[in-house]
Amino acid sequence: MNFDFDDTQYALRDMARDLFAKESPPSRVRGLWEDKPFDRGVWKTMAEAGITGMTVPEAHGGSGGNEVDFTLVYEEAGRAALPEPLLETTGVAAPLIAEAGSDRLRDRWLPAIANGDAIVAVRAPGEDLVAWASEADLVIVEVGGVPYAAEEFAVIPVTATDRSRPLAIVEVFPADAEPLDRDAWARAFRRGAFGAAAMLNGVATHLLERTVGYVKDRHQFGRPVGSFQAVKHKLASMHQAIESSRPATWYAAYALSHELPDAAEAVSIAKAAAGDAEALCNREALQCHGGIGFTWEDDLHLWLKRGMTLRATWGTGAEHRRRLASVVMGT
Repeated sequence: MNFDFDDTQYALRDMARDLFAKESPPSRVRGLWEDKPFDRGVWKTMAEAGITGMTVPEAHGGSGGNEVDFTLVYEEAGRAALPEPLLETTGVAAPLIAEAGSDRLRDRWLPAIANGDAIVAVRAPGEDLVAWASEADLVIVEVGGVPYAAEEFAVIPVTATDRSRPLAIVEVFPADAEPLDRDAWARAFRRGAFGAAAMLNGVATHLLERTVGYVKDRHQFGRPVGSFQAVKHKLASMHQAIESSRPATWYAAYALSHELPDAAEAVSIAKAAAGDAEALCNREALQCHGGIGFTWEDDLHLWLKRGMTLRATWGTGAEHRRRLASVVMGT
């Protein structure tokens, strides 16, 4: 199978890379860590570029793209540690609303997502906290086994490991919310796990790139640190892990977009592999940076903690392996 992308998808990647670098540099991510208020200006700029509406149907103002179209954009979001709810709003909520929402829900929220006028927060199944709920206009959460889309909800912010990705406890009253189809909710979970995997690949890529740059510049005993064989082995292991993980995620995107029978298994493989690759890169990047990697002053920690957060959401590696084991064992 040819895993390559087409020219349009590569152009989307390049556009996203340039936009994220210009509009959301590390200084902006750091500002959110330092309690600077979240500004929707970048979200609106992303909407003008067509990114927030990539999964919104054309009839509601989007481009009607699929998971394959979105894969490289997700990677760039991870590579930039983008502090925007791209996964939750565009990757999960928009296709779920398009598939399972009422006419009123679709007409109200899909154009708003495409235009950058709405942020939607989603609580992943099995999780207690909701990312971006404090900034959201709509939340989608599961209550009593039933997913609901709620425009009225209560939020209690909590301290997050990654402060550029705010978390909160959310309370929803089903009487004031719209129920959604459970089968569509299961597909939404797979989209969330796939998106998190693609972002993890982007985070891991940045960690490798940053570490290569650091060990080239850092000298010990009159030589660049990167010239030592032990460091080269670490970098090679990071590269190998990423290059093994990315194709698994690409296939998951293909399986989801084509509704293949093995889509659920492909997503679980991708999320577990991406989590393992990022964990390795996380650990080796920190070690190769030495003492500076532990400091607040160095930007490395922005990606270390983004990776830790993404590994824990939309199913951990252990949870996805249990899903795969159930399929293999027929239980």
